[in-house]
Amino acid sequence: MDCPEKLSNEQCKLHLRSVRDTMELLQGKWKVFIISSLVLDGKQRFMDLQRNIEGIGAKMLSKELQELEMNQLVKRTVYPQIPPKVEYEL
Repeated sequence: MDCPEKLSNEQCKLHLRSVRDTMELLQGKWKVFIISSLVLDGKQRFMDLQRNIEGIGAKMLSKELQELEMNQLVKRTVYPQIPPKVEYEL
């Protein structure tokens, strides 16, 4: 991939590194679907996300949410009530 002439060599390297980092964060089949669902419908509980994302299993959704949370793309809020209530948002 070539950089535009207006960017210096260092700027070009930083730009390409940031693109690569973003692609790594979003790699996998489900992350874009999860983010899209949260963009369209706002805060959601786990089961709402699972219902909205056709074909994703609970184990995969949990794994992907943990990775998105670890990378600070998704915020997980646990409410102190019984039964426990957990919501996810961007």
